[in-house]
Amino acid sequence: MEDVCTSDGVCAGTDLCADVNCKAVDDCHKPVVCNYKTGKCPQGAGEVKADKTTCNDGKATTVNDQCTAGKCAGTNPCSQTDCDEEVAQDACRAEATCAVVKGEAVCSAGDVAVDFSECDDGEETTSNDVC
Repeated sequence: MEDVCTSDGVCAGTDLCADVNCKAVDDCHKPVVCNYKTGKCPQGAGEVKADKTTCNDGKATTVNDQCTAGKCAGTNPCSQTDCDEEVAQDACRAEATCAVVKGEAVCSAGDVAVDFSECDDGEETTSNDVC
């Protein structure tokens, strides 16, 4: 405020924050409050939002993003999925892979090995196994 008293005894001023819109530093903080003396937004983060507030951590591979102690994080569905158990595997395939598609873990079989590359079929009675 820039208050001044007029000659007729009326106090009047300008609200320096009237058109100022302070932004939040991220999804897990509230916006800072305009400094009424300067009309500017102070540096730093505003008040931390409550835990479990929905946010966006910016990672396409996570879901259910939420704030915890001022930090935004989600969970990766692939971290809880064993694709080798879900996709038929054998000695002639590379390890299965997981990708997040529309928030779901999607498993894919690994690439097939080159013909005649060495492998182990798991049988004790065979040797010189090849794909």
